Amino acid sequence: MTLRTNVVVGVLALTLSACSSVRLGGQDPTDELPSPSEAMQQAGLELPAGATDVTITSSDLPDREHAWALAFTAPRVEAEAVCEPMGGAGRQSFVPKMHQELLGDVEAGPETRGCSASTGNGGLWGRFVLIEPGDPATVHVSLQQLTR
Repeated sequence: MTLRTNVVVGVLALTLSACSSVRLGGQDPTDELPSPSEAMQQAGLELPAGATDVTITSSDLPDREHAWALAFTAPRVEAEAVCEPMGGAGRQSFVPKMHQELLGDVEAGPETRGCSASTGNGGLWGRFVLIEPGDPATVHVSLQQLTR
C-alpha cells in the first residue's frame, strides 16, 4: 500500500468508528430494558404491589431518550393509585397524540379512566396512564423521556 492509501484507509476507519457510536435520537437498541418497576420509578410512578401479567416494551421514537410501554392487571384501587402523583385518575376518553404510537391500538372509551402529566423527575418525562373498566383492571402506561 502507498502512503496515500494508508491515509485514506485510516480516515475511513476513524469515520466508521465515529458513526457507529452516534445516536440520532431515541433509545439505543443496545441499552438493556429496565424492569417494569424500575421504568415506573424513573418516571416518578410506582408499579402496584398487586400487579400481574406485567409487560414492558421499548420503542425507538425520535427525540426520546427512553420510550416504554407497560401493561399490567391490578386491583382497581391499586390501578387508580398509579395516578395519585399526577393528581388522581379521572375520565379519560382519548389517548393523547404523543402516546398513540407507543401504545399502539389501545383505545379509550366512555368508561376508561386515566391521567397524564409531564415531570422533570430525572429529565423531562411525558407520562400517560389508561385504566380499562373492571376489577381487576387492565392498565396501559406510556413513559417517554425527552432527549436533552
